[in-house]
Amino acid sequence: MGRRAVVPCAGVLLLLVLLPGPALAAATLDQSNTVTGARWAGAATRAQTFTVGKTGTLTRVDLVLGETVPAPVTVKIESLDRSTGLPTGTVLSQASVTVGSAPWFEFDLGSPQSFLANAHLAIVFTLDTNGYVAGSSNNAYTRGQALVAGRAGWAATGSGTDDYDFKTYVQAPVATPVPTAAPTPTLAPTPTATPTLASIASTSPSPLATVSSGPTGPAVSATPTATATSGPASAPASGPASGPASNPASGPASGLGGFLELALPIVVAGSVVLGLVLGGLWFILGMKQRPSI
Repeated sequence: MGRRAVVPCAGVLLLLVLLPGPALAAATLDQSNTVTGARWAGAATRAQTFTVGKTGTLTRVDLVLGETVPAPVTVKIESLDRSTGLPTGTVLSQASVTVGSAPWFEFDLGSPQSFLANAHLAIVFTLDTNGYVAGSSNNAYTRGQALVAGRAGWAATGSGTDDYDFKTYVQAPVATPVPTAAPTPTLAPTPTATPTLASIASTSPSPLATVSSGPTGPAVSATPTATATSGPASAPASGPASGPASNPASGPASGLGGFLELALPIVVAGSVVLGLVLGGLWFILGMKQRPSI
């Protein structure tokens, strides 16, 4: 036990969840012992400790087992105690296969776990009275050892130089390329339309003209409409004939014109009356000063 107990005691670098999302390469052989020269038979729970060689997911374990009467055998992957280097009983993954007389049996682990390189683990399995396991007794595998469970717990088989025949397969994670961000397109500035006289005229408000109906009439706002004349036959759009109410002129001149139109008849009538009065007075005065004959 003292020969290889130091290796498991160095610490378990166990990674229970390693990169759960990345793709994995095909599983490849990691650790193994294929030197067969010994056999251990009978009902017992046995374990082969080993050290993970490369970081990845442990997907499969192979063992050289035999059952004279075919029977199911369950293989478990357990972590090791840091201080003793012995299986802790914590099952990380497992698989069951019916074992017969074939030399190698493959155990595809359900819920395979990922581990860092140099993690220390154990392959644990139980055989009945008709079963056996093959291996070597010459320290062929130096990164682990064969164990057997007894009443006092786990112990090395023989002198501590035994190893069971086994193989482990690991899928290494495949690096996922980081996508390169596409360059942000540069938008060309939107050209600004140059204003023209037509566009200014279409968007400018129409001027309003104030039309007065006379001195006392209310002022009315109207939009003047220009009418093009094509000859003498065309009537002007506005002018004196339209009367004071439709005259588009604005300002004091328009009010004075309306006032004169109203006051002129009064002035003429007053002048006539004044002339008649003055003429009558003049006639009367002349008659009084005329000498009598």
